[in-house]
Amino acid sequence: MGIEANQERIRERKDISLGILWWMSEQGLTLAKLAYRMSRMRRSKDYIKSVIAVEPVEIEVDFLRDCVLAFGLPIGRTTDYEETVKNLSWGECVELLTASLAVPPRQGHLWD
Repeated sequence: MGIEANQERIRERKDISLGILWWMSEQGLTLAKLAYRMSRMRRSKDYIKSVIAVEPVEIEVDFLRDCVLAFGLPIGRTTDYEETVKNLSWGECVELLTASLAVPPRQGHLWD
């Protein structure tokens, strides 16, 4: 069970990394621009880079919440956005960050 749990954790960290990279690409953000957006949340460029590179750093739920806030992801709740983001669970944050990975690429028309 320990090996399976470890593999699941690694897979989830890779998914988080890919989700962050996808949102950065989608919004045209460089690492420096993302770090700037997250600077008021006290997230350093080096820490963000470590998470993206799937290095063995501790990822806290607060970091995931900060990512959701920095990317302005739709959370589907009707209360104050920033207050609601503070209440998101680990699973909800991961789901928001990685939902785009499950969507197939947009198929264009023949004339696109």
